[in-house]
Amino acid sequence: MTAAGIYPFLEAKWCRLARRTITLPNLPPTFRGMTLALISDVHHGPFVPLAYVRDIVEIANSLELDLVLLTSDYVSRHPHYIEAGIEALGKLKARTGRFAGVRSRQCQGFQRNLSVPILERALSSSAEGWEL
Repeated sequence: MTAAGIYPFLEAKWCRLARRTITLPNLPPTFRGMTLALISDVHHGPFVPLAYVRDIVEIANSLELDLVLLTSDYVSRHPHYIEAGIEALGKLKARTGRFAGVRSRQCQGFQRNLSVPILERALSSSAEGWEL
């Protein structure tokens, strides 16, 4: 089986929590000691069920984070998975801020037309607000 053939069965459902302390010498004192989660490549779709996405959100929320950063590839390429996956990720919580990015590959075709407005709606409708 090729690497592409095993991806849906292994890596697509491989969530890991890695705790790291990063020292930044010129970091303003306001930001010292902050905790953040970087969540990327969730790929909700035929091989990554919504329950898995909700587990990621539950794990992140249990950490009581200061910042949450979403860095794209939230859903598979099929429009069927976009709304539910984005709405689940919209439930992520952080004390100071939540930020989401959409990279150019996700902005092509239907994904630009569907996922960005859904992402904006899901993120803006939550109590804490998001930045896109």
